[in-house]
Amino acid sequence: MNKKGLIKYFFAAVFVSVIFITEETQAQVRGTVWGSSYEDVQKTINDASEYEPLLALALEMSGTKEVNVSNRLKAYTTIQFTGGETSFVGYVFLDDRLSKIGVKFPEPNFTVEEFETIASRLTEKYGEPNSEDWTWYDETFIDMKNEYSYAIEMAHLGITYTWDTDKTYLELSTGNDGTGETSFTITYYSNELYEEYESALPDDF
Repeated sequence: MNKKGLIKYFFAAVFVSVIFITEETQAQVRGTVWGSSYEDVQKTINDASEYEPLLALALEMSGTKEVNVSNRLKAYTTIQFTGGETSFVGYVFLDDRLSKIGVKFPEPNFTVEEFETIASRLTEKYGEPNSEDWTWYDETFIDMKNEYSYAIEMAHLGITYTWDTDKTYLELSTGNDGTGETSFTITYYSNELYEEYESALPDDF
């Protein structure tokens, strides 16, 4: 290959590498890439257990730190900071391929404004939400916007925003989770592995 051909080959290789890196960056959630092994994901975890010894003890005693969900699914739960707040972060692996990440805040009473702030940060990364659902389970405060945060705290209101990209589907939820309990969660799914993940869930019926 002559010098001109080598230069052409070099720039072509760089161009392909840039595309590959860009696609992988879009797939990243909390510094991970969908399909990664548990060993690789461990390298991205900034464990905060030492700052929350009581939560760490509760997690250890609950038996949910490491769980075999099914013969193909395994889940690991950690304590990390999310947006400066303490959170449980769970990773689910399908045949040792990262397929789902769940973030749950042990103190779920966020205000509507705080919810919207987190939604804005997600929008910066994943684009505009695909849906914004506000479900009222008790309409006492439906005409009192200044009481919406209290309605969330009392499980009168549940809010869920969703995003859907080529690589990732995610849900941001606060308030009533449909069971009458109040929660604040962010759940991410690999679009590529989602159907396989669903089929691997245990059949309890």
